[in-house]
Amino acid sequence: MELVGPSAALRRQTDRGGIGSAYSLTNGTAAPEAVMRALQRPYGERLADRYACVAAAQTSTQVTHPYVPQLLAIDTDGPGKTYETNRAQPAL
Repeated sequence: MELVGPSAALRRQTDRGGIGSAYSLTNGTAAPEAVMRALQRPYGERLADRYACVAAAQTSTQVTHPYVPQLLAIDTDGPGKTYETNRAQPAL
């Protein structure tokens, strides 16, 4: 686990690379873009070698599934496209 700003990133190795699960230490909503920028400070251009993406669960604010947290993920290589999923729409 790495402490990055007001968040913590737990790294998990998969066959597609490292996945950083981000958790807010202050308010329950970690922005994956902010965590990725914070991780770029120590790793620089090697960030994509360590983390393929950073994912963060958001506080439960969905209307259709109020008890299911929203999950946001961002790729560390490329343009930084953000993905969003919930229980009703699994990300593939």
